[in-house]
Amino acid sequence: MTINGGKINVLLIILFIQNFVAIPANGMLLNRMGSILLRTVLRTVQNRSQRLLPPHPQKRAINTNRPQYNNNDDNFHSIFWWKNSNQYKPVIMIGLFLACRSTFFITQWNKLRKSSSTFNPNHMGLLDDIKYYKTTNDRWHAGNVYEHSMWLELCIEQWFHKRKFWIQNLNEQDEKVLAMAGILHDIGKAGDGELTFFTKPEHPEVGFNYLQGKSSYITTKNEVFDFNSYLNNFKFDNKQQAIIAVLVGIHHDFGSKVMSKVLDSQYSKKDIFEEYLNTLKNLAKKTGYPDIFDRKLVIMSMAITAGDVRAAQPVYYSSTMFNIPAQILPVHNGGKMYEQFNFDTKGKIIRDALLVYYDEYYQKKN
Repeated sequence: MTINGGKINVLLIILFIQNFVAIPANGMLLNRMGSILLRTVLRTVQNRSQRLLPPHPQKRAINTNRPQYNNNDDNFHSIFWWKNSNQYKPVIMIGLFLACRSTFFITQWNKLRKSSSTFNPNHMGLLDDIKYYKTTNDRWHAGNVYEHSMWLELCIEQWFHKRKFWIQNLNEQDEKVLAMAGILHDIGKAGDGELTFFTKPEHPEVGFNYLQGKSSYITTKNEVFDFNSYLNNFKFDNKQQAIIAVLVGIHHDFGSKVMSKVLDSQYSKKDIFEEYLNTLKNLAKKTGYPDIFDRKLVIMSMAITAGDVRAAQPVYYSSTMFNIPAQILPVHNGGKMYEQFNFDTKGKIIRDALLVYYDEYYQKKN
């Protein structure tokens, strides 16, 4: 079976169009079309070389109604060069095939370069920088700043994908904001040149100031890191950046200033909840976007605290947002703080009680 020039032309046209239309998935269909075309070219070369075979006994009848051309006419050859240049046709087809393939690879390279530039070139640089900061507090954390921060991001993604308790009533946009806050929640432990430390109790406030541009994060290469450009490259608007800063600034408080006090009977729940919500509200005001303080921000602030405690131990999950490795191994033994502090039992009860107080009392009087 031979394939005529018309079918070859169709294959070439389809292949050419596919360089500009995203029909194939990972190039599979394009590779298939390229293989068909290449086999067709080789078969054509083989057919052209078999000139010793006798011509077909049946000749096609000449249509006298069609205009006749003189084969010696230069205009005939210039108009029908493709039809009459049989000896060059295989070379021409191979050239067109290679041109189409080159166009495809150039197109794919440009797409890859564009996607990587929008992904944020500073992202991996920041993550590499915080790897230098290591804690000696191995009783609490199984990882250093980098490992712990990545585990929190993975924990948040896992909770959203499995619709866990702590992220109820939050949507996909909230997930992205909360996940980025997870990456940056301990950024206040870095950027100061103190690479080895036991604890830095002021790190939530320091991190908040970094993100608000009120103080400078100095990398280990002695460069100032621009968090505003960093978050802009991830398409976070100003209000979302403000929410991330607030979550970084308050990520300890639900555990240290709410749960620990509620479990102590000498404190009034009303006073504890009032103090926590006032702190959250004041942080929102400091960002210049006081309207970000709402019920959703209250939920997110408690979720990042719960995730922070859970991420004291490794979290293994496949990230779909920020290219976080799925298997980040522990460097210390650490402790199971999520279970030890009863976040899965008493923590959930206190969370619901705080939301009831917000809905029935705090929101109405403010």
